[in-house]
Amino acid sequence: MRWGRHPVDDATLARAAAHGEQNAFATLFERYRHLVYSIAWKITLNVEDSLDVTQNVFARLAEKIGRYQGRGAFRSWLAAIAANEAVNILRRPPLLVHDGDVMKRSMLK
Repeated sequence: MRWGRHPVDDATLARAAAHGEQNAFATLFERYRHLVYSIAWKITLNVEDSLDVTQNVFARLAEKIGRYQGRGAFRSWLAAIAANEAVNILRRPPLLVHDGDVMKRSMLK
């Protein structure tokens, strides 16, 4: 994939995104959104949860992309974040809906 006129590696895009370059972040999103969703689906086996994981991962990435040091592959780093987020989604208490109000199961005790 190209960012501008030249192909750009993930580490360069991550550094640019960390410095506020929105096009660099958008390129990373386009490059990896399917990977993140796929990892989430394989763990959660649920469309809605997989979409939530994907959204959460890229929201976290926007905040913390500066932590990527470039020592390993960006793809692997992002995959680990996605897997951890998917597991966290599975650990949360399920939501129940009663008369249009959303309540956590833990609230019913």
